[in-house]
Amino acid sequence: MFPTQLEMHHLEKVLNESPLALTVIEMPSMRYIVANKKYCSILPHPFSPEELAGKTVYEVLPSPTPLAIEGLKRAHFENECTRVVATPSRNLNALRNVTYWSGALVPIHREPQRTLIAAILTEVTEQVQAKQDAEEKSEELAQALEALQEERRKRDEFIAMAVHELRTPLTALKASTQFLLRSAPGLNQDAVAAKLANIDRQSSRLSRLINDLLDTVRISAENIELNMREVDIAELLNEIIDRFEAVYQEKRIYRCFEEAGFEKQSIRVILDPARFEQVASHLLLNAVQHGSPESEIRVTLANEKDAVRVSIFNQGRGIKKSDLERIFERFYQVENSDRSGGLGLGLFLARDLMSRMNGQIWAESEGLGEGSTFILRFST
Repeated sequence: MFPTQLEMHHLEKVLNESPLALTVIEMPSMRYIVANKKYCSILPHPFSPEELAGKTVYEVLPSPTPLAIEGLKRAHFENECTRVVATPSRNLNALRNVTYWSGALVPIHREPQRTLIAAILTEVTEQVQAKQDAEEKSEELAQALEALQEERRKRDEFIAMAVHELRTPLTALKASTQFLLRSAPGLNQDAVAAKLANIDRQSSRLSRLINDLLDTVRISAENIELNMREVDIAELLNEIIDRFEAVYQEKRIYRCFEEAGFEKQSIRVILDPARFEQVASHLLLNAVQHGSPESEIRVTLANEKDAVRVSIFNQGRGIKKSDLERIFERFYQVENSDRSGGLGLGLFLARDLMSRMNGQIWAESEGLGEGSTFILRFST
């Protein structure tokens, strides 16, 4: 027999005194028989214990969890206790506002065709969220570890590349010096001059590699200094090209200044002259290294409405569209490039320095075999 009215009243009193969320459900109708106030307070929609009595689970919980329904059926048909985790909440759209409950479904009274099942629920929100936080932190740690391993791999590759690139000019310097020491008495002036020019060129290359390394360290430490002042950019660019041609005498650099009207007026730009020369010299060196001996290098000044553009064009191998941005990444080397010497730092430093001088730099190319143009832009 089901509980009498007196027994139900006593049961309600006991349930309401419990700190747990408790209810009794009749199976197979899935109707609520009795519930305490704690249970009613966690429902998606508020009910009083009196309003809840007689309603079905589907009327109270529009979307009951399959696990809870399966647990009720098992308790009814198999007389088994079942543990369930439910998430009733008044704000199911925000994960952090979901309240988690762990519970047990216990058959407490059976008749041939009906069963009373007690649902005993305990809030476990803090435990569930702690587990979620631990899983998130574990994932973050795994990602951080993966990033660290990638950085270590890049570092090892960079060190190997740096050793190779630094050793190359040193080897050339040593070979030229030894040749001069062995053959000095019998050498003519032209041969000596050629060897000395090679020593000067390799020394410049070595100095550039070392300076690139130092500047990269300074950038990482936010310790790079600028001496910003107003300069005539056409005059400065002419001086830079003159100095560059003195070292690379076999290359002819075409200066397209007149069409922009720079020979008639002074265009003043605020920048750091030494850092601008570092950027421009790297771009000119790229043009030399990635072009054939007879290829043209063209430097153009363009006077826009509110800016000055410096374009350095070379007829070299060109750049794939997919590499036009990546070439400015630190240590990035274009796949299948002819690797004429460098650490993959020049363009990275160029972009950083241009940004610090309030300028811009980007590359344009129609693709492999079409040459490339590097543009420097300053607002005026």
